[in-house]
Amino acid sequence: MVLIMRTVFSSNNEAAHIWASQSQTSGRAGNVFFENGVIYSYGRHFPVARFAPEFGNVVLFTNRGYSNSTGKHKSLIRGAIPGWFNVVYCDDPTRSSLHNLDVWARTVERLRRDFAAKTHRMTRGNLAVEIFKTCESAIVYCLALKLDAPEWSAETNDEMTARDYVYELAKARDAKKEAARIEREKLAAVDAGDRLAMWQAGQNPPQNGFQYCATVLRLNADQIQTSRGAQIPVADALKLWPLLVRIKRQGQTINSTNETIRLGAYRFNSFDGATLVVGCHSIAWDQLELMADQLNLTEKA
Repeated sequence: MVLIMRTVFSSNNEAAHIWASQSQTSGRAGNVFFENGVIYSYGRHFPVARFAPEFGNVVLFTNRGYSNSTGKHKSLIRGAIPGWFNVVYCDDPTRSSLHNLDVWARTVERLRRDFAAKTHRMTRGNLAVEIFKTCESAIVYCLALKLDAPEWSAETNDEMTARDYVYELAKARDAKKEAARIEREKLAAVDAGDRLAMWQAGQNPPQNGFQYCATVLRLNADQIQTSRGAQIPVADALKLWPLLVRIKRQGQTINSTNETIRLGAYRFNSFDGATLVVGCHSIAWDQLELMADQLNLTEKA
């Protein structure tokens, strides 16, 4: 019985895995195909990767971009390569080392011209980082292919100093972000009621769980903020306060059917002398009175 080998596969992913298994010399699916150890995206103009047994367990992989769809093909192909292979990046995995090193050399030459022309410290630092990464890729490629690294791949003292400046800034930034993350996690572990008190005092702790607590208010410049995420202008609150005081003293109730009152972007719903309802917010009298004290309205009322 003769087994017929399939050469057309159901998906790009399957084609990538068949190529990576090296179980056959050719195959295709959609816009991905492979032959003789090389796998392509769309056509022979874009080789993505090549098994390079002449250098050991090495796969040469392109570092070029082309399109979003080719980017997806590259991701599938990279994910299919077994972990024991050394994946080495270069411009074109099917061309000679002279070509690939020349591409890096021209990139480094352009970056060094820009580096020499710039005076801004951060700009020079970022260019130095690009130079370093480009040279590092070339050196890794040379190691895999057992070649001597070219002279231009050596970092200069000026480049090293500029790169260190950027790295130190990044390290300080990361340390600050990490400290902020630790503080957030520490605050998140605090009981919601305690965090609510911290929020009302002017801090900004994590607000998860606030929706299960009674709504509280705080003053922030010309806005009154609620613990449920709303805010209304102080100017609108000043107009509303005398009405609330009068209704409370008279033991009455008002609602939106007989009063049309706007509070910033929100509409007044009702007040029964004990609770003000605005939208989905129910605000107890003690919070209203506390805010009135902060606005020096209590004596006027």
